Amino acid sequence: MKITSSEEYGLRCILQLARQPEEPLSLSEISRLEGVSTAYAGKLLAQLRDRGLVEAVRGRGGGYVLARPATEISAQEVLAAFGDKLFESNFCQEHQGVSEACVHAGSMCNIRSLWGVLDEMMSAVLSRTSLADLLCFGRVQERFEKPRQMILAAEDLPSSIN
Repeated sequence: MKITSSEEYGLRCILQLARQPEEPLSLSEISRLEGVSTAYAGKLLAQLRDRGLVEAVRGRGGGYVLARPATEISAQEVLAAFGDKLFESNFCQEHQGVSEACVHAGSMCNIRSLWGVLDEMMSAVLSRTSLADLLCFGRVQERFEKPRQMILAAEDLPSSIN
């Protein structure tokens, strides 16, 4: 699992807007703050605008602003503007190899269940993490520390895995 550069920089660009919600940031300012080309920042902000996450403000002193408060925009919404979920329901149809259908179709697929569980867990964390949370250093770790420890605890794993 990898985070794409579009997902990383898109999230970073929208966080710049969340840091200064009272005034629009110009495209050149956003690109300077994030160390990316103006063209690339423009592409990312266009995708965020198309998803209704940011708005363009025209005129002198214009630029980009959040479409909603930072507390109401989740990390999941932002990442969805740039990529797909970890596991889509049509995954098996797209990864059948040279066969017409996956060789595991119709049977229990241990791998498919793993991707599904991981997707649910990631979606739960991302949907509960707002831009405002990301602006507060350590808040995400604090919020999810207990569930994370529960997942990592060996005594919580089935005995067949231990």
